[in-house]
Amino acid sequence: MIDYTRPNWPPSQRNSAAPPRSHSPTSAKGGIVLIVSPFASITALALVTGWWLIVLGVMEAIHAVQMRRATN
Repeated sequence: MIDYTRPNWPPSQRNSAAPPRSHSPTSAKGGIVLIVSPFASITALALVTGWWLIVLGVMEAIHAVQMRRATN
């Protein structure tokens, strides 16, 4: 039986109120870049998100056409 009320955290942190932290070097570098140049980071994030949403929209449209052809 799956218990959906408790997150799947490591046993050492199951009684903690906060989720486990990520101590990866990539996270630290990303945080430093965000602090040093916040506007460039926000611009890059907005562009990546915009392109990602465009790609997802195109894929959804293609999938919808494929489903419509399959049902006819």
